[in-house]
Amino acid sequence: MVLVERSSRLARINIRTGESRWEARVGDTWGPLCSVGPMCAYVDERLGLLRGFDLAGGRERWSAPLPRPGGYAVGAHRTVVTGGWRHYRPLTGFDLDSGAVRWSWRESDKNEQPDGEGSVRPLALGDQLLVGAPGGRSVWALQAATGQVVRRWRLPQPLADPDARDAFTAAGERSALVRCGDRLVVRLDLDRSSPQTVWWHDVDLEPDAVQTVGKLLLLRDTAGRSVAVDPERREIRWTLRPPEPVVAQAVPVPGGFLLADRSGLVWLLDEDGQVVTRKPVSRRHHRLALGAEGRLFLLGKGELVCLTLTPG
Repeated sequence: MVLVERSSRLARINIRTGESRWEARVGDTWGPLCSVGPMCAYVDERLGLLRGFDLAGGRERWSAPLPRPGGYAVGAHRTVVTGGWRHYRPLTGFDLDSGAVRWSWRESDKNEQPDGEGSVRPLALGDQLLVGAPGGRSVWALQAATGQVVRRWRLPQPLADPDARDAFTAAGERSALVRCGDRLVVRLDLDRSSPQTVWWHDVDLEPDAVQTVGKLLLLRDTAGRSVAVDPERREIRWTLRPPEPVVAQAVPVPGGFLLADRSGLVWLLDEDGQVVTRKPVSRRHHRLALGAEGRLFLLGKGELVCLTLTPG
């Protein structure tokens, strides 16, 4: 696991012990990070560089200039894509091996968005990328290596704007879910020309990506609820309204789900959404993730906690 630490460094840590395997100095600890195969790439915004590091030993392999802040870092098919967030610069694809620019792409080049440098966070699906502009009505599939357009979908409502958070959720190897409008979830399939409506909610939804856990969709609505939806049966399975909003991810565990809210509580739910237990773990949570070897990781304010479930 590679982390960006507040003391101006990247660090790869041993997931079993938390010990550092290597460290690399960076100028800015707020930039985005991604890993692709044997490499990781970091947008060092203070230095104006995209920097490529060897994942095994931490050696810097290359750096490439970024004329403006980079926005995102998304890896796909030996390519690292930056730019797009809050109109900082067009989406740009860099070669993972050398740092050379492969392509630069704007929605406005396609006569879709007059102000089209802005982009939601792209999603990698195999060797393709899904991209789109917040508030726009189109999503494109691009070849990650060349930036060439493979397919374009016309959305039934404008693409929701989750800011820096994820906009798309992979739903299999060749499809994704995306939020559009205030209440709509649609599915985009790389092999189909039209989007499919998956769910229409009864109140407004948060704009960030829908989560999938098995056959369920996990949504967060603006009423403060976390909602589990069965899209095949067109019904809500359960809802939870904690005192504080949950972080966007939930983790499936044997017999139920694990969620974390922003107050520092971790919630264990059964398969019907009933609370089994809850307990404080950290000061403030930002992300809950399932890691390798079944380990659970909780990213808090200035800390990373490894969790294990114990009987009872």
